[in-house]
Amino acid sequence: MSADYFVVRLFDGALWAVPLTRVAETLAIEKSAICSLPGVDPALLGVINQRGQLLWVMELQVALGTPALVPNSRPDATLTLLELVHSSATSHSVSGNARLACVVADLVEIAAFNAETFIPPSEKIFAQLGCSERGRSLLRGVTEYRSETVAVLDADALFDALHHSHSPRSLVHS
Repeated sequence: MSADYFVVRLFDGALWAVPLTRVAETLAIEKSAICSLPGVDPALLGVINQRGQLLWVMELQVALGTPALVPNSRPDATLTLLELVHSSATSHSVSGNARLACVVADLVEIAAFNAETFIPPSEKIFAQLGCSERGRSLLRGVTEYRSETVAVLDADALFDALHHSHSPRSLVHS
């Protein structure tokens, strides 16, 4: 059975798909709006005020174990965020918040994929994507999209990795 996914491009050019049911909205913010917090995981850039609530901002590429490439030369640089929501309404992920905004390079489009046709990732795919061990645990599989490989993110695994971290710095270092 086919389902809709939000296809995004990361700063390294890799395409990732996120189940549309896990996407709350897209945002464009100035980098200076992010309040950084010391001592947190390097993938977490900080928090923003989103309609009176704090929203964690994560550099998805770093969480996946690849080098940081977020444009950081100018504090007024505009960042594109994909706000994700955990599947469980009772989740206590991300310090009791079931929402997380991920920085992406580009919002490509919404596309339909059949999860039954996802290819389990291989070492070749991991190498192509540059995923760390943690990044590998966030990958549901891969599929083809317009002659390109698309990695499918397990959004709930991303929340769970944050929630189950024993140390605020352990997301990308475990």
